[in-house]
Amino acid sequence: MFLSNLHSLVLNLAEYVQNLNDIFSNIFRLPKLKYGKITYRIRIDQDLSSGYFSRFHCIPIETLIFNGPFSNDSLNNLLYHFPKLHHLSINYLAASRDENSETHATSLLKHLKYVSLKLYLIAFNKFEQIVQTFFGDIEVLRISTQYDTAYLDAKRWEHLITSYMPNLRIFDIHHDGGVQRNQLTYHDLINQFRSSFWIERDWFFAHQHDWLKRLHSGVFYSTEPYRRKDFTFYWQLDKQICQSAQETNLNSVKHVYICSTKANKNPAHYFPNATELTIKHCLEKLDDLLVQTLNRIVPLRQLTRLIIKDFHINFDQFIHV
Repeated sequence: MFLSNLHSLVLNLAEYVQNLNDIFSNIFRLPKLKYGKITYRIRIDQDLSSGYFSRFHCIPIETLIFNGPFSNDSLNNLLYHFPKLHHLSINYLAASRDENSETHATSLLKHLKYVSLKLYLIAFNKFEQIVQTFFGDIEVLRISTQYDTAYLDAKRWEHLITSYMPNLRIFDIHHDGGVQRNQLTYHDLINQFRSSFWIERDWFFAHQHDWLKRLHSGVFYSTEPYRRKDFTFYWQLDKQICQSAQETNLNSVKHVYICSTKANKNPAHYFPNATELTIKHCLEKLDDLLVQTLNRIVPLRQLTRLIIKDFHINFDQFIHV
């Protein structure tokens, strides 16, 4: 083994990966590896259900970052075989095909303190099982999820944190979705996050709606003391329409996403330190007035990266901006 003394590995795979098990087998047999960051892609139709890490013995790695689709089926094996894991980040944790699959008990992960997960179609019931099994000693939890309204149930979160994550210092959530019929209204749900439980821990939240006529859904997210580098807002809802809907301190934001179809000529947000801008679904003509409006949101002269998606724009007009 030529890399027997390797402590840190950052791997960015440009091609689609056909067999993740082979990749992981070659990487995680390195005996002294402490830090691993792997970025990869798989094809849309590729099966993620096969479990990874089932062939490994205990691995001494401490920091593990997956930037690519990862199966929830494999999470149990991963956490069982990485007992010294301190930091875990997965940016696409996908639900298993078998919704009734169980999360089995494993050895205690006393070293695991930081967990960041972007969840894809994983129900809150399943997430609760993961927390109860593995996350008893974590101090930082960052999650991003969609759709399942149960993630907006403050009482369930209070029980989960109190009973299974007593050492939690940072709770950072980002939820995009709405409520179903015959449930509490969207605002009834998110207002429950204003109780003394959350205030005493200095955990505060804000929300946005993506359409004026869709107040039954929105984006709910943590604010202070967590400073986000990315921020998304919607033209139609840039003005204040409900209590605590807006976040005020935006100095940390580096990448701004502007969405929806009609621009607000007097935007309420300003991002003084942003250097990246993404514009999506804007149907307005790119004229001097719209450019002035954008400049009231982001200082255009300091932009280093610009992404335009689904924008009805004339290229000649764009060049002369």
